[in-house]
Amino acid sequence: MRDYTAALVAFRRDPRVVNKLISQEARYRVVNHLLSLHAGKMLAGGAGGVTYGEMLGLCSAFPEVGSRVLKTMLSMLVLTGFASSRRDPADRRVKIYTPSAKLVAVACSRLAPIVDALQVLEPDVPHAAALRNDPTFWMRAIHRNGRPQLDSEVLHSHMPEFIAFAAGREGAAQIVYAVMLADMDAAPLPSRSALARQFRLSKTQVWSVFAEGERLGYFAAGDGTAPVATDKLHRQYTEWTALELALCSGILAEI
Repeated sequence: MRDYTAALVAFRRDPRVVNKLISQEARYRVVNHLLSLHAGKMLAGGAGGVTYGEMLGLCSAFPEVGSRVLKTMLSMLVLTGFASSRRDPADRRVKIYTPSAKLVAVACSRLAPIVDALQVLEPDVPHAAALRNDPTFWMRAIHRNGRPQLDSEVLHSHMPEFIAFAAGREGAAQIVYAVMLADMDAAPLPSRSALARQFRLSKTQVWSVFAEGERLGYFAAGDGTAPVATDKLHRQYTEWTALELALCSGILAEI
């Protein structure tokens, strides 16, 4: 748990631009579905790339991902170099969006700590070796990752309530990871200013996350002014991590 949490903190800290883009769950879903649809087309022998219509069809399952969020995210991904766009040769009115190599690298860097954690839990399953040696492993994993999150009623019904807080408020997930890591290491939590710099948040956002977390019972005042994780956060963070790793174990077992 400690190593996995440390890897999440490191992932959210670097590279900073894309983590600003995915600092809220609705934006994260757009990136996830872009990668999933692209990977599926590549695995089928196509050229990859995804149209706005295809993205909207997948993202519309989530009310928080409307057309405005989707259009903004696709434009920002192109502007920052994490995706490219081109006109469809068959219909010049249609744009095709393709993830760039550096966005794929970010996806692989998120997959790596999952694989490392599962290697500890399932030492006889060679996921880590496959990630290192099989150039299509990441593509198959990312493609499969999109659908189960849409279809799994069991997953949705078992999600702890803190997910609404961690996923719905910009910067909340990063702050949760940082608080949990400091707790596991019995180390001082970085200052609010330091947390803001690490995760490309404003100090106001950090203050807001802590205030909301305290109101919901996930943070409590510790020695001095730094918030600490409550028993409620410990319990729900552990439940959420177990669910995420169980889902990913099932996905990887199928590929």
